[in-house]
Amino acid sequence: MGVFFFGMGFSSLAAANSIHDIIDAELPVYGTTRSRPKAEELLRSGIRTHAFDGRAPGLMLAGDLLKSNVVVISIAPSNGIDPVLTHHRQELDKIEDLQWLCYFSSIAVYATSKGAWIDESADLNEETERAKNRLKIEQQWRDYASERNVPLTVFRIAGIYGPGRSALNKLADGTAHRIVKKGQVFNRVHVHDIGRITALAMNNKLEGTFNLTDDEPAPPNTW
Repeated sequence: MGVFFFGMGFSSLAAANSIHDIIDAELPVYGTTRSRPKAEELLRSGIRTHAFDGRAPGLMLAGDLLKSNVVVISIAPSNGIDPVLTHHRQELDKIEDLQWLCYFSSIAVYATSKGAWIDESADLNEETERAKNRLKIEQQWRDYASERNVPLTVFRIAGIYGPGRSALNKLADGTAHRIVKKGQVFNRVHVHDIGRITALAMNNKLEGTFNLTDDEPAPPNTW
């Protein structure tokens, strides 16, 4: 078995580390990143990573993708188009033993709840292009998973924080802002929780759509 991450960013790296910690330290992990220098940096750290910016097919990734039984997609839509299905569906179709798919989406797909608690059955946001594009791509991956008869997990992820990306880091580098708006709260999730949950979901071949967030929504100024 191998795991291929389209978009080896903050969350995917945490997931890759958790897969090695929880499931199998020797499990091959492959991925993509937007730039060749970043790909080379990740390669030196032990993760075979290929340059793929979403505008054209990744030239060298097919071999590693075909060796993977699990594919995690952590690349946002571009102009309403999913880069992975657009440029690499042919290779995905050729994976003979595809066992699980995972798509990292966003809780931005939900309509405003005016501070009320919501779950996965909440009203969806049909107003903004960002939300509509996310929902469209979610469905495209559901359709693909159904065609392949493979379980798919869609994680709708809240605002991500973690080492190097937190309110304290923003305060230190002078980019912190206090947003004071009565009744407004934001949802967040620690990157290590995303990683651990993704690894456990993979191990259990989880299927369905789930919100990934902590249970402590708060205004930005409180945070």
